[in-house]
Amino acid sequence: MYPNDILYKSVTRRSFLGAAGVATADQVQESRNRTMLLQQIDLEMQLAGAQLQFLRTRVEEIRQLHDSGQAHEDIVVHAEHELRKAELRYVKLQIDREETELSGREPQQSVSAPLVGDRDFVTERLDLELAMAARERELAEQKTDDVRRMVAAGMVDHAALLEQEAELAVTMQKLDQLHEFQQLRHRFLAGEVSGEYAEQSLKIAEAESQLDRIGLQRAREGLARISALYEQGAVRESRVYEMRLEVLERELRMQQLILTIENLKATIARIAETPPPR
Repeated sequence: MYPNDILYKSVTRRSFLGAAGVATADQVQESRNRTMLLQQIDLEMQLAGAQLQFLRTRVEEIRQLHDSGQAHEDIVVHAEHELRKAELRYVKLQIDREETELSGREPQQSVSAPLVGDRDFVTERLDLELAMAARERELAEQKTDDVRRMVAAGMVDHAALLEQEAELAVTMQKLDQLHEFQQLRHRFLAGEVSGEYAEQSLKIAEAESQLDRIGLQRAREGLARISALYEQGAVRESRVYEMRLEVLERELRMQQLILTIENLKATIARIAETPPPR
């Protein structure tokens, strides 16, 4: 064997080991990232589980009050709706955890998010949101009809109806936006990818974030009012807790929307940087 052959094999062996070492380091870092993300989701699931348990107990108490004639049907409907929202949130966190465990990264909820294995986690979460949005619209329609009858009977003024109709419009707009997002997602999976679709999705997300920002502000104001009433002994402590949970839920939702908007902007930038086919 010539010296040059020995030198070549030595260099080649070091290069191979160096590449393997880099790959191993990347795998270790990826494993650490996955572990940290899973721990964060597990913590959120613990909080969501505690909220779920509280609401289940609360619903049972309200049902008992209703059966004994001490609570109106509307209170039962509202409590059951809040429980259903908490249940869907917990299911969503389970889906997030499964995606993170498979992908090793944060859950993605953008139009251009790839499938993970053979699962479309984006659509799985979207189906949950659509179910809840449809229920919220249904409840808003029922409440609007109730307020309209109360106005006709002279029990409340017309301003209450205007406020309720505005709330109904928000729920309808949110449901429409989710359907638009669903259509865009289907087009992406069908291979119809373009900057136009990503930009349209971005507009939807930004519009939704504006609505949620308004909802968050109203929830914070509601928490302040309920806290003041609690200090006066006018409401129970559980009502304050419910409002705090609502504010927390809306804050988490806003954080998710901010991440979605950032992902969409990054997607549009990637599409713009991709050279056209020759």
